[in-house]
Amino acid sequence: MGKIKKEVKKILKESSVFTNKDVDMIIRNESYTNLFLHNLAKREEAYRLTRGCYSWIEDPFLSVFCFRPAYLGLEFTLSFYEIWDQEANPVIITPKKVRGGTRKVLGTNIVVHRIKQEYFFGINFLKHDEFYLPISDIEKTVLDFIYFNALPAEDVWNNLLDRVNEKKISSYIKNYPKKQQVEMRNKIEI
Repeated sequence: MGKIKKEVKKILKESSVFTNKDVDMIIRNESYTNLFLHNLAKREEAYRLTRGCYSWIEDPFLSVFCFRPAYLGLEFTLSFYEIWDQEANPVIITPKKVRGGTRKVLGTNIVVHRIKQEYFFGINFLKHDEFYLPISDIEKTVLDFIYFNALPAEDVWNNLLDRVNEKKISSYIKNYPKKQQVEMRNKIEI
């Protein structure tokens, strides 16, 4: 196992997240690949993020890469952009057909929301520790709060709106159906 582990680490060392399929391309034996990954996780040499998705780094935020395409948004964005002081669980938004809801990743609750492909935009890659995470920009965060009908407390909402670029959010709103456009414009008062 030592020789195989060195080979896998050598090939995948640059990947912060990898899948069992990535490892199986090296080992070429699915049942052994599964055992190999199970043992790595058991010894905490790699960390299981989601089913079939692992990382060398113990960080639940990396689970966003297990749902590609995806980005971190909603309450997590409020913490990341320092709009509020509360620590927020990762909220992953993806157009991928996955089960939504709360999951436990490395002892942290993450929340997964599905969104239609046509509303998948407004993403920045921002530095977190030594890697970059896909995170919704301020304008997209505002629209996601309205889309998911999950507005934060009024003072937090007002702080968020104070940071919005009106021209940018107006262009984003055009991606939604007319009825939703009206609702969004009313809630952000533009």
